[in-house]
Amino acid sequence: MIVIGGIVSSTESGLACPDWPLCYGKFIPNLSYHIFIEFFHRLWALIVTSSIISLVYFSWKEKNIPNRCLLISIISLILLSFQVFLGMLTVITTLHPIIVSLHLAFATALFGLLIYNLLYSKYNLK
Repeated sequence: MIVIGGIVSSTESGLACPDWPLCYGKFIPNLSYHIFIEFFHRLWALIVTSSIISLVYFSWKEKNIPNRCLLISIISLILLSFQVFLGMLTVITTLHPIIVSLHLAFATALFGLLIYNLLYSKYNLK
């Protein structure tokens, strides 16, 4: 997700879809080069969101998973909620530098938390 966000930024595609959550009022817009890049970023965000929701669900349902993994999964979902909100603000504020930086910072924190959760669940890190 962070790499795709970097591609959005480096190709100056961040405002290719000027509205949010739709793109030019459509769920699937007409795909020019920049719109495709921004739209793919949003589509991938939907996949990541679904994955984190699934992570919370399975962490809650599975009895063999440590409670800490469930807690970290829930915190990840909360962080993701802020990340989605910041993504919306990034579009609404037409790429305000502070909002864009916060969007990247939350993405990095979320990625780190998910890596920690993976390592904790696999190796019982403290």
